[in-house]
Amino acid sequence: MPNVMSWDEWWSYDATALAELVESGKVTPAELAAQAAEGARLVDPRLDAVLELFDDVAIPPAPEEQVRSALHGVPFFMKDLGARLAGRKQEQGTAFHAGEVSPVTDPFAQNLVDAGMVPIGRSTVPPFGYTLDTTTTYRGRTAVTRTPWHPERTAGGSSGGSGALVAAGVVPISHATDGGGSIRFPGAFNALVGMKASRGRMARRTGQNEFVNHVSVDGFVSRTVRDSATAFNIAASIPPGAAFIQATDDVPHMAHAITRGPGRQLRVALSTGRWGADSACDAQVAERVREAGRVLQGIGHAVEEVADEDINDFEALRSAFRTTWVGNTHRLLIEADAAGLSRDALLAKLEPMVRAQFLAAERIDKFDIWRAMAKNPVTTRRFGEFFERYDVLVTPTAAERVPLANGPYSLVNEQPFEPWFDALMSIIRYTYPANECGYPSMTLPAGLDADGAPIGMLVNGSFMDEWTLFAVAGELERARPDWYNQKPPVRVGVPT
Repeated sequence: MPNVMSWDEWWSYDATALAELVESGKVTPAELAAQAAEGARLVDPRLDAVLELFDDVAIPPAPEEQVRSALHGVPFFMKDLGARLAGRKQEQGTAFHAGEVSPVTDPFAQNLVDAGMVPIGRSTVPPFGYTLDTTTTYRGRTAVTRTPWHPERTAGGSSGGSGALVAAGVVPISHATDGGGSIRFPGAFNALVGMKASRGRMARRTGQNEFVNHVSVDGFVSRTVRDSATAFNIAASIPPGAAFIQATDDVPHMAHAITRGPGRQLRVALSTGRWGADSACDAQVAERVREAGRVLQGIGHAVEEVADEDINDFEALRSAFRTTWVGNTHRLLIEADAAGLSRDALLAKLEPMVRAQFLAAERIDKFDIWRAMAKNPVTTRRFGEFFERYDVLVTPTAAERVPLANGPYSLVNEQPFEPWFDALMSIIRYTYPANECGYPSMTLPAGLDADGAPIGMLVNGSFMDEWTLFAVAGELERARPDWYNQKPPVRVGVPT
């Protein structure tokens, strides 16, 4: 099928605009899916972000006028982790799950399909989603997913493939998940928008809930704030019995937040502190976040830089998250047993740093888990008290600039575990507290560093107050349009 438009025209449409073209009858979902697939074939040799293009893309039927969604007909990629589609593979970036086919469509994915969105393939993830570098070896080669802004640098993780494909203009929006920053790092490293919703906003994968794993949530990366807002409302629906925590009644229409704004002066806290890490935040990153603070102050908000100790006990937060994150790896022994694999056979299938994390998990006992659980309500309530004093908290997304691809945070190169994990905890210092405590956290583009690589900033808010975050995002997008929806050097329509 020939392309329905030029690549320059393709780039000019976000997901909402593509859906409007479908609504008007100017294009069909099949035509959009075909052009997106062609875009993937053109740029993926430089990015290594595509696991599979579906050769039997399911095109949605034309819905009745009154039920047509605002993203009907829009093509996207399913991240190879999190919500699943029945009959499609989900391999989670690892030999342990290679070749597995999903038996069910999970509620989150069903919401997207019911809205007429068109999944056209699977995007890459690191093994089990355990890091912010998307490098794998399970397909018989070392496959490294790269940002189209600087191909020697990582696209982030664990939603690295989705981030690279959206940034390169293959699709305007894609599925992502976040258990410690995995929506927000690909957002930051690819100059995109990405919301980690409040705990309980999005349906969990069948067989999981927030009691067993309280940190993870499905979501999206996109190039525009309105696309993320529209997708949020499409996805925020949980069928009865599909969640331990369900907070989807009367969800406000987030696209209205963008146009209306917060409607008042906000109390904005700003931090670029250490947050329990040994090293300071990168100076260029910190300065760009302070520049965003100055933009917000110019809009009329009250901005105040705050000290770490006024926010939370970050030593307690770090300890609790580390214990639960590493300790969760021991669940693989249960999965191996169900698959008829011995412990030694399991270890043989694990990538070097996943294996190291599994061995570290064996040193964590039930008392460590109980101590971590006891810290959670303390640190969560501290954030609750903090957001009584401030409406939003602005921070960097990553404490460093975009790292090298298959570099210090890769899971496939053997290193001593403790220093490797300490370094990982340092760069993710600003993201994981939202997963541990459940509050919403949104990454937004904040321009480029001196090398032309993206810098991301976080806007964090009170539990269930995504409205204010989208309102602030809309204000920043209008005030600094040069930070948003920008074209990287590697993209559709540019010869490789």
